[in-house]
Amino acid sequence: MIASTSLAAGGSASLLLIVGVAVVVLLLGAFWLGSRRAAQRKDPAPRPATTDQTGPAAARKDSWTTPGPDDRP
Repeated sequence: MIASTSLAAGGSASLLLIVGVAVVVLLLGAFWLGSRRAAQRKDPAPRPATTDQTGPAAARKDSWTTPGPDDRP
């Protein structure tokens, strides 16, 4: 009775190993396919370069200033 139990456990372990390897292969294949599709996708249009500071960037322009010699406490 002990021998049949160990044989059943060995069979399920090998099945679990095969399923695990199949899952890893599928994940690697999906990653490879997704990276190829992303590489073939068109690049988005470049953002226009703005010379004037408008919007949130203009509001934060003076948020940091380097203290000068007169700014000491």
